Amino acid sequence: MRFLTPLAFAWLGIAVPVVALYFLKLRRRKMQVSSTWLWVRSVQDFRVNAPFQRLRKSLLLLLQLLLIAIATFALTQPIGRTTPPEDKRWVFLIDRSASMQMKDVAPSRLDKAKETAKQLLSGAGPRDEAMVIAFSNRAQIMTPFTGSRADAERAIDAIRPADSATRAQEAFRIAVSAVQPYKNREIVILSDGRLEALQGAEGIDVRYVPIGGEPRNAAITAIDVRRPGKTDEPWTVFVQLDNSYKEAQELPVELYVNTQLKAVKKVQIAAATSGAVIFEVARPTPEVVQVQIAMEDDLAVDNSAWFVVKQERARILLASAGNFFLEKAVTHVKDVEAFRTSDIAAASLGEYDAVVLDQIMPDNLPDGRYLILGATPKWEDVKQVGTLDQPAVMDWSRRHPVARGVNFSDIFIKSAPKLSLPGYATPVVEAADAPLVYAWEKGRTRAVVVVFNVLDSDWPLRLSFPLFLANVFDWLRDEGKSHPKPGEPLRLRLAEGEKELEVTTPARRTEKLAGEPGRDVVFGDTDSVGLYGVKRKDVARPVALNLLDPQESNGTVAKELRIGGGKVAAVQGLGPIALPLWKWFAAGVLALLLIEWAVYHRRLEL
Repeated sequence: MRFLTPLAFAWLGIAVPVVALYFLKLRRRKMQVSSTWLWVRSVQDFRVNAPFQRLRKSLLLLLQLLLIAIATFALTQPIGRTTPPEDKRWVFLIDRSASMQMKDVAPSRLDKAKETAKQLLSGAGPRDEAMVIAFSNRAQIMTPFTGSRADAERAIDAIRPADSATRAQEAFRIAVSAVQPYKNREIVILSDGRLEALQGAEGIDVRYVPIGGEPRNAAITAIDVRRPGKTDEPWTVFVQLDNSYKEAQELPVELYVNTQLKAVKKVQIAAATSGAVIFEVARPTPEVVQVQIAMEDDLAVDNSAWFVVKQERARILLASAGNFFLEKAVTHVKDVEAFRTSDIAAASLGEYDAVVLDQIMPDNLPDGRYLILGATPKWEDVKQVGTLDQPAVMDWSRRHPVARGVNFSDIFIKSAPKLSLPGYATPVVEAADAPLVYAWEKGRTRAVVVVFNVLDSDWPLRLSFPLFLANVFDWLRDEGKSHPKPGEPLRLRLAEGEKELEVTTPARRTEKLAGEPGRDVVFGDTDSVGLYGVKRKDVARPVALNLLDPQESNGTVAKELRIGGGKVAAVQGLGPIALPLWKWFAAGVLALLLIEWAVYHRRLEL
């Protein structure tokens, strides 16, 4: 048995004044009575004239001393272990992503997870140490290993919700690395289980504690605003809605244009399915469009979505040796105005948002934004080391902005140069041992390079080709994340002659970011959905961050997690790491109080 608060033994000192009270003799008022036969017990105290009397046997005194002793033991918080006595290292991974804000358990899933974590922590052994990591789409170490229960509980209380998606692998990798040196270790995951498959837990005990109930939620999972083809035609707003209820729902959807309510539509959506609603806007010309589900459900952050309409078209310069498919695809990309040139050396490249070089490579390529196809730029550390014959696409970076939503599989490529790239070049599409498409960011140059000639492939005949071009032009215009997500840093490039800009969050907090002209500055406080303001000199532009994540909005609690090659089933809680005994002592105190009360009242009877 061990005592968590041994200083509480000082409360035993209360026994001294209690015993002293039994040495004192009562002083009573003298009264004449007709007979003392009925008062034999009462007159015994008068036989001694001194203020003190001898200590007599007293059941009440014995009960009171026992009461003090047992209450003191309860205050020392005695514990007994139910596991081997070795010190143990615990890592608590607590999910703080958007779905953890659901209110299907009171007051919310995150609050329930924090409460559960503290309950589990209270049962740890006195020499055990705990580490707390919060995660959403990135990991946050709330406290390293600590033996202080108070520090660990403060770290748990400090976890705040994020309106972002769930990416647990980073947090899990940190947890595995932290417990690796220890023999007695365990990782506890408190989440609704909407996680990707986790890797790297060989030989480590992992427990999954599910948090959540039966969600009742409706969500906006996609939004798009289309420019009219003709000036007299209306703008079109497309909205996708998901219904996670177990029954059909009629969802009232409100449309706001430039902060003014313009329309309300009611959409009937069957249980556990998706639906769509379309609005048309004639006047005014949209700058900021907001769509909102006007009803209460279990998750509020997915009931609103914003779309910032770009009023200007991107100016793209196309320099090509002759590529009909490329020219057609570029001219059909939304919000792009294409210009052609046959003499790239004579063109003023600074007048364009991006330049497309198709099988053309100038000797001197100035800083700028480029899409390069079928040519190898003369950049430092970019070297051709061979040739690939009919290379097959093996993988692509689905998280890179230029590859988002694009399927590169099964593209036929006749041949491609085999390149060796420096570390700051990012492969986007890869063959078995070389990149086929890579992104380049160095200094003031940002580029996407397709290493093969697209006319020597069937890619221009596929739907993925114009989608890829649209992503590339967005990214080259500093809008690679045309729909940036909460929790992801905002990368903002300073213009020529610009040394700082100001960012305002939806909560109206402002922060100035300084840097060198032409370089990127990064704003990381993006945990909330809503409109962020970016002010450059005297011009302010909004940036919309929306959840738009069907998996987060679905909210169904997973029954198991995939870890490594196996699965970890959900458990409703952990068995006690240490057995608290103070509750039994507290029960003993209550029992003794009842007994003392009974004995005292029995003495009063004559």
